[in-house]
Amino acid sequence: MENNRIVISHTQVEAFERCHRYYSYLYREHLANDVGVPAKFSVGLIHRPLAALYTSGKVAPDWTALWDRYVAENGLAVLSNEPYTLDVAKSAFEQYAERYYALDVETFNIRPAETMGFWREMLAIPELGGVEVLYLSKPDVVFLGRHDQYSKVIPVDFKSFRAGRNASLKAKTLTSPLNRQLVGQAMAVGAESFMVNLFCLDAAKGGKPKLDISRHVVALPPEIRAEWAQETLQTARAMLECDRQQTWPKMAPSACMAYGELCQFWALCHAGDKRHDIIADLLKSNRKEESRHADEK
Repeated sequence: MENNRIVISHTQVEAFERCHRYYSYLYREHLANDVGVPAKFSVGLIHRPLAALYTSGKVAPDWTALWDRYVAENGLAVLSNEPYTLDVAKSAFEQYAERYYALDVETFNIRPAETMGFWREMLAIPELGGVEVLYLSKPDVVFLGRHDQYSKVIPVDFKSFRAGRNASLKAKTLTSPLNRQLVGQAMAVGAESFMVNLFCLDAAKGGKPKLDISRHVVALPPEIRAEWAQETLQTARAMLECDRQQTWPKMAPSACMAYGELCQFWALCHAGDKRHDIIADLLKSNRKEESRHADEK
């Protein structure tokens, strides 16, 4: 916390609620977060070309450059397991652009978030001396409606997930007014609804990628927005208390297998107080590696 202000985002809130100790590793110790291939694919090959589409009208992405950047950023030689392939990414972009882009340009004034910086919602905690909570959110795109049937401002997000047994449940949760990430985007831009575009990815069938793309506009009643603000403040209070006590409780064992995988910090938690020395060595090693890469450039 600086200048009587705490800055948080949905990613931080999600990490803190998963496990306070996990949050401290990421946001107090600044250790790297090892996300999986689905998240990397979504960021590098779904979000990135679509953001460029709305930013510059780039209807023909340089897929070779995008793929090379994707692989280089993630330090992996091959990231092409079904359905996380270049063909699937191309098909997702082409189908989406054909279905929605021209209509969007006609219907909305479009403001790519990349050109506008972070949106923010200021909250306050009076009982903690008026500490301010700065909530940062960055929608993929922001639409400004030109017609009465749309909200004046609406944040837009892209979500991809794999087809399978739980795909319908995944879609249901992503399009719910209880989706706090997207509610936070709406709150931050002063909207009363959010738009989410879903990409359900499947393995190629007969040489052609199989995709299901859908768009959802979700209205947010006043009580949902009020609940979001209350919940966000409550999480900020808990973060501040952990900071003041310098104690970050482990949510073990439930959080140790979040998302069906063993937590990347499993060994650190088992190291007891020695973890502080291990973290210092890790950070020192990372700085040396970053310096080496800088020298090579």
